[in-house]
Amino acid sequence: MNFFVSDTNVNYITKLTASHINGPEIIHKPIQNARRDTDITITALIKDEFAITKAHLHYRSGLETFSFVPLIRLPEGMYAVKIPYSELTGYAFNYYFSAENEAGIISYFGAGGLSNIQPLNSISIPLSYY
Repeated sequence: MNFFVSDTNVNYITKLTASHINGPEIIHKPIQNARRDTDITITALIKDEFAITKAHLHYRSGLETFSFVPLIRLPEGMYAVKIPYSELTGYAFNYYFSAENEAGIISYFGAGGLSNIQPLNSISIPLSYY
């Protein structure tokens, strides 16, 4: 879907696409379980018609407040981050993603799927020692 906006003060036409409205697309297969004595590497594919300017993983263990870390850009639109096992306390690890494009549109991906609204829920991974 394309939209056109004209700015008569500057005399140009800007083509807006769904990326300007919906923000980046975040594709991720949720982790099913993890061990408290092993680092977790979390990856996502983040795509957008325009440049991704920010990508973060927001996470917490147990009932702690969410922290966030920048995702590392890899080839072909992949992003990753390693969470050290020392951060894995409690019985669950919760996380969600955020990504911003050059138009300033932020997308979130959590338990509720892709959204432009910060998720109320997050992906939860049960933690075990086995």
